[in-house]
Amino acid sequence: MTMGCKVSGGISRVTPLKIVECQAAGNPSGSIGIMIPFGNITLVRALFYRAFMKEKIPPGKNSEEYQCSGDSSEFADKCMTGVFFQRINGIFDEFKGNNIFPHNFGDGIVTTSTMTKRAYLLPWTMIAGLAILLIGCTFHKALVASFTHDESFTYNHYVTASLHDIFSYEVVSANNHLLNTLLMKTGDAVFGPSPIVLRFPNIMAHLGFIVFSLLLFRKLNPWIILPLFALVNCNPYLLDFFALARGNGLSYGFLMGSIYLYTRFAECNKTGWFIWSLIFALLGVLSHFTLLYYLLALVAVSNLWPMLNRFISGDPAANGLRSYARINLLNLACLLILFVIMSGPVRKLILAGQLFYGGDTGFWKDTTGSLVETFFYGASYGHMWGILVQGLVPLVMISTLALLLYVMIKKDVRLARENAILFIVFLLLLFSVFINVSQFYLVGTKLLIRRYGLLFFPMFMLCSGFLVRAASRQGTFSKLPLIFVYCIALAFGIHTFTAFSQTTYLDWDYEKETGRVVAILGKDVQEHVSPSTITLGISWPFEPTVNFYRRTRGLAWLREVTRDGPQIKADYYYIFRDDMTKVPLDGHAPVILFDDGKTILVKVKRGL
Repeated sequence: MTMGCKVSGGISRVTPLKIVECQAAGNPSGSIGIMIPFGNITLVRALFYRAFMKEKIPPGKNSEEYQCSGDSSEFADKCMTGVFFQRINGIFDEFKGNNIFPHNFGDGIVTTSTMTKRAYLLPWTMIAGLAILLIGCTFHKALVASFTHDESFTYNHYVTASLHDIFSYEVVSANNHLLNTLLMKTGDAVFGPSPIVLRFPNIMAHLGFIVFSLLLFRKLNPWIILPLFALVNCNPYLLDFFALARGNGLSYGFLMGSIYLYTRFAECNKTGWFIWSLIFALLGVLSHFTLLYYLLALVAVSNLWPMLNRFISGDPAANGLRSYARINLLNLACLLILFVIMSGPVRKLILAGQLFYGGDTGFWKDTTGSLVETFFYGASYGHMWGILVQGLVPLVMISTLALLLYVMIKKDVRLARENAILFIVFLLLLFSVFINVSQFYLVGTKLLIRRYGLLFFPMFMLCSGFLVRAASRQGTFSKLPLIFVYCIALAFGIHTFTAFSQTTYLDWDYEKETGRVVAILGKDVQEHVSPSTITLGISWPFEPTVNFYRRTRGLAWLREVTRDGPQIKADYYYIFRDDMTKVPLDGHAPVILFDDGKTILVKVKRGL
């Protein structure tokens, strides 16, 4: 049996596809199908288009159609008819008369007969809905949640300081996330010290994070973008930092942008993309120092990835010395700029012992363990679920490494190109972790944990997503990864929106009611105390936030609070409940104004 096929149509911005009409014995109707990229024939190039790849038909092949043919057994693997779609579609029901899971589910290749505009509209609507819901959660939390200790410390000591004091770290503290401080200062000067204004830069960083994650998936079928997008974006602990006036959220937005920009550079080898990738990485470091690990990894990968390409392709002319020199001059310039800006502040932080936060045991327990713990966000699912989630880490990393080694050994150019983003993100993650772990064992630097190690989460989830996409393209068991990723994505989504709190930040849960307590205090003073200044005794963690509200709300009747603790003689006390025994009542009965079981506001009548 022989089979004949023709390619027709051009690249469309709506459906950038090549349509193959195949005729074979047993299929005389000429079903619409897809060319599977096996073998080294010219036709494969014309058929193996991805969404948004604007590659042209090879020179001399730009006619309306051209032919291909071959023997049945060999050619059936190259020019497949609609019968092939049953391999995937058989496990799913049809949606409104359309096969919503077309052939090669992980590809950006679909056919007009199996993926109509309506079928495209549904997954993109769900993706847009999820994105809007995520942004809505962070915006609402930024609007209603009380300011926290670290945010308030930044405002009290840096936002209100001069630019010279900000850049020179006149007050030595790791809470000065430089770019975030400058954006807070700008917002404060233009719009005033409203919490939503001070937190707005991080909300925009969340929007950037979402957009860049979608751009990384832009070449995939929208039905696989949906679960992969959920994997990367659904983490309640990650969402916390997009609703805070901290540099963490900004750094994650710049991280995702830098990864996307570097993949564009790797794709088209235009230096402009790499420059922007470095700029985003630099801004990420200026937002939060922990992104220095990513920046150093980017420098390493920008040298290693061209070498791997050259080795796999066997092309000695690829990526010559001039290209390496250009890339490394840019790397050097970026590192020099960072050194000029940050060398002085970092030296001050080290001498003051401010870089004390981190793990001391090992990467598996400290970094991986803390990221799994914070992902669960205090929800109790049982210890076994924590083990299973943590077990995904070695599974994904080992599988990706095995695939990369296979590609290198076989020098499989096609497989290398198909999984380029997977390999790039994997190497960025691997080098980031390697640098941190090496520092830990060589010079005693702390391991990144909790919010400091959260930069690893999006990189790991990108690896996981693109690994699933790679697995879904492989023959017999191609359906299993797709079912698995949908189940995991659904679980992530349900967990995120049920566990996420609109009023409490996991790392600052004790600040949940501080804003409300200050309002209750003000109301009681107005109603029962003659015009005068009053003293508030506090448990020391509340000091920055109480003083923040005192300053921004114009509470002239409240003396500036100190960290002297609840032992001082005061008119009111806002303390942890366990500190109540430390309050010097001197025979006066306390009046409880607020009590949520963890914190308490009491008034002690001392002649008021």
